[in-house]
Amino acid sequence: MNQSIPVNYHINELHLKEKLSERAKNICLDNDMNNLYKFLTFYKEYGSFLSLRNCGEKTNSELIALAEKYIDDYDSLQDMFIAGEQHRTFEECKMLCFEFFKLSSAQAESFRNAFLEDRFPFFQFLLLVIKNLLKEREYFIFEHNFGFFEDKKKHTLQAIGNKFGITRERARQIVMVLLPQIKDFLMPFADKLNFIENHLQYELKRYKDYIRIDNLTKDHLNEIEELNCTSRFYCFGFSILYHNNYSFFQEAFEPYKNYYLIHRKLFEQFNFAKFYNDLKLKMNTMVRKSYNIDFRHYIRTFYRPGKFSYFERIVEVCKQIALNEFDLRCNINDEIIIPRNTKIRLHEHVEYILAETGRPMHLNEIYNLIRKRKIRENIILESLRSAIISSPEIATIGKSSTYALKSWHHVKLGTIKQLVIEYLEENKNPMHIAMITKHINQYRRTNEKNIYSNLKLDQHGNFVFYKGGYIGLSSKDYTAFEQTNVQLKLL
Repeated sequence: MNQSIPVNYHINELHLKEKLSERAKNICLDNDMNNLYKFLTFYKEYGSFLSLRNCGEKTNSELIALAEKYIDDYDSLQDMFIAGEQHRTFEECKMLCFEFFKLSSAQAESFRNAFLEDRFPFFQFLLLVIKNLLKEREYFIFEHNFGFFEDKKKHTLQAIGNKFGITRERARQIVMVLLPQIKDFLMPFADKLNFIENHLQYELKRYKDYIRIDNLTKDHLNEIEELNCTSRFYCFGFSILYHNNYSFFQEAFEPYKNYYLIHRKLFEQFNFAKFYNDLKLKMNTMVRKSYNIDFRHYIRTFYRPGKFSYFERIVEVCKQIALNEFDLRCNINDEIIIPRNTKIRLHEHVEYILAETGRPMHLNEIYNLIRKRKIRENIILESLRSAIISSPEIATIGKSSTYALKSWHHVKLGTIKQLVIEYLEENKNPMHIAMITKHINQYRRTNEKNIYSNLKLDQHGNFVFYKGGYIGLSSKDYTAFEQTNVQLKLL
């Protein structure tokens, strides 16, 4: 407080401090003398209070005695009011604080110099007001339940109930209504003191349509305010100060990376809370495979009924929320990718390896690559085989322990016997073993002898064999072929 300036008390404070009678106090208030300066100004001009309605000799004597006690302060008070608009504005603020919150003039005076120098500590002031406003129990809950203070341990509802001799349910009821009650009480006051914004010196991350309070902003505010509060508290405070222009959508008890105040025009159109909670749900739900979302189409689903304005501005705000809260960026197509959040299973690692190499691989080759990349420690070959077989995306090539992706249409799957059946089904007549081998060698490394032996061992009777090395299918009718090539006989 500036010691050269006497305290300009509210008349109600003088009523208590100087034991002023109720009649004398009411006469002053009824005649627009709600503070010491106005009271002394009237006395300097008239020298008596008898001209005031309901003021008799006794009350006049009482008021004159009070005026004489403080008359030496008049010149200093007058100099202060004459000095400039800033002092008068602060006095207006001080009187309102007393009338609204019973904040004493002496308490308010501690903020005068900072106010005049445009570095008013709004949050110190706010905490002082809230402390004056609340009872001990409610202020304890305010300090220990909402995560507003970094150095205050959170108390459970039961612990609060035990401390103040109330039930857990009663403690819960108080918690649920406390912040709305504080805001409802402070907002009309904030409307009257909207000029305070011109006396602040905060470096806020203030954008066109929103204010973002992150850890850096919180640290900056704590330093200049000499407090130890959280981002949540600062957002709560700014939501009161700026309530005519900005709205706050985040829940009181939920943890957030950043806190946002959204321009009211956008807030009235769009349900930011529903958008945030839905995106959070998507990120926290088990996602086995990443997927894309058309961001603009997604945004449209959260408009309030009958509203659809400021679309581009809302999209930009939502992009920033998605980025800052969930590390989600829109791609060139304005899509966000909801990433996989489950552990990659062994057979999926094999799928990635096959896709990366772009060719079929033998079990041993896959095994060695997994060990080299340290994908899994102490892996067993048979466990790897079982994992591969369990994959719906991987096919076995014959009985060779070679594997390929089913999506590879250029890769023939199945055994040599199955490939021969497929080849013979495509041809009208039996085919020579040399032609069969040439075809099979596009997909398998083998020779005529191996193929012939393999087919001869078929226990299902799928094949017929002709002299000269021709082979056909028992399911097909080769009568025309046999009549044309009479020299070929079935073996």
